[in-house]
Amino acid sequence: RACEANNNGDRFMSNRLCRQLDDAGVVVDLSIEPGLRAQRTIVPSEVATGWLPDCRTAPTFAYRPARNDFRTPDPSRTDGLVMLPLTPGVSLSLIPVADRLVPTGTYETLHAWTSPARFREMLRLRLAAPTLTHLAFTIRSDIGLLSDEWAATEANMVEVARQLGEHQQWCTASAAVALLTDDDGRTRVLPQPDVVLDGDRAHRWFHGREDPGFREGIEVEALDLTDGSVAPLSDDPDLRRPVVSAILPVYNGGAHLVKAVESAIRQTQPPDELIVVDDGSTDEAQFDFLDSIPAPFPIRIVRQPNAGQSAARNRGAAAARGTLLAFLDQDDVWHTRHLATLVGSFVDDPELAWAYSDFDEIDSDGHVVIRSFLDQHGIDHPKQTLRACLERDLMVVPSASVVSHSAFDALGGFDEALRGYEDDDLYVRGFRSGWRFAFHAEPLTAFRVHDASDSGSERFIESRVRFGEKLRNAIVDDKRANRYYFREFVASRFFTTSLNDYARAVSERNWSVAGRARDALRYFGRLRRRKPRIRLALIRSPRLFRVMLRLNDALPARLRPLRNPYARLR
Repeated sequence: RACEANNNGDRFMSNRLCRQLDDAGVVVDLSIEPGLRAQRTIVPSEVATGWLPDCRTAPTFAYRPARNDFRTPDPSRTDGLVMLPLTPGVSLSLIPVADRLVPTGTYETLHAWTSPARFREMLRLRLAAPTLTHLAFTIRSDIGLLSDEWAATEANMVEVARQLGEHQQWCTASAAVALLTDDDGRTRVLPQPDVVLDGDRAHRWFHGREDPGFREGIEVEALDLTDGSVAPLSDDPDLRRPVVSAILPVYNGGAHLVKAVESAIRQTQPPDELIVVDDGSTDEAQFDFLDSIPAPFPIRIVRQPNAGQSAARNRGAAAARGTLLAFLDQDDVWHTRHLATLVGSFVDDPELAWAYSDFDEIDSDGHVVIRSFLDQHGIDHPKQTLRACLERDLMVVPSASVVSHSAFDALGGFDEALRGYEDDDLYVRGFRSGWRFAFHAEPLTAFRVHDASDSGSERFIESRVRFGEKLRNAIVDDKRANRYYFREFVASRFFTTSLNDYARAVSERNWSVAGRARDALRYFGRLRRRKPRIRLALIRSPRLFRVMLRLNDALPARLRPLRNPYARLR
């Protein structure tokens, strides 16, 4: 009989449920099918969680699962639950060990629709195995639409009955009806209406390379086999989509981490895996929820000593199996169509290197502050000139991006020396290398800005100077065309940003950050083409600069010596 512990619906499985079954003393579980991607429920009325698990990494043999991943065998285990993946022609053996029967299985595929001569010989060899105790076949209901396969199936079932004799038990149509009727003989499920079925459509459904499996109650004619709800078919390569690895770097991100992971689960087109990179967190308990969250894809945790967000993203990329990398920061949230939209760009353009979108700004509590941030601030994308890449902050947020794995590796990933501006740096390097970009004006990500954000920290300011020096050394001015990239665009841009940081730091009396901002301000002020109206000597002392700003703010606007909008107390 069905295990009562599993009440989550057809073929649902998770790490938490697997442990519950194991702890309850269940001997065998047949819930998963190897080789299948995560799938949404195909029929809305079907009683299920809405997701079938990603089982492409599941073995095709009987195994005892690891406690932290039901798809991974644990060779050290000698007792407990055995996962018996549901594979055509599975042979199950129950071997006496001590005082109990231990299940094992082999998976030499034996389809019920194999040609009768081959089926007869394979069945004979299978039944001759001395340890065989059970032999099970699963026959899809819609095989009746395929005349040749159905004829072979009928002949082979007769052969099974002949070879097994009395040692057989069938779940026939009448037995199935008995299970679906109540005591008064009334059917518990609605009968299917009469429909005209197309044999060609059934053939495509039946021979799918990554067949999500037939469920009773599905009308073949009513299915749209190209709507993305069914895995790509082998005879239609245009429907195949890239494999997507989501990468989530984490450093003590418990406050918002659950929301970030939930946003990946809610995707209309989920990733194929989620790699959580623990960047030396001190809060180990923040990851506990990952064991029980019902994700339709495998979640892996990769650990490293604290090395910064750039290094964590690179570590995740190195562990990723996907052809596309989808980055998600611990504070941010993907809107539901994020991956479906951005990944679709790569299907349309196989030479694409980077797809990204506008985003919404949210506060610490998740409330919207600015919709369509790039549009509201007049930041045009994608960039078409090197000048456009340098003259202002790009605001290409990693959480709003999907990048080609091969292109990412070719440029060496994020610069791990940068703990700020690493996204701008990668974009500029990609632009100069000839990368192709696709921009979507629809905001597909929520970018969280809060007090714990890193954008005004000492190391962020240090990273700005390091990035500026990197651009200064890498990009040569074109004097013939009167293009002085660093002093006209980079130095001016970072002078203004550093002035803003300096004024904010002295307003807060954060003298340590103020000192870093002052040094950056002086560095970029000396190198920019248009010399600042503020004499650099006057900003040498943060405390004196704070007094100067207070006096400047007290004057009428037309009399102020410092008219830069960032030169004010906060």
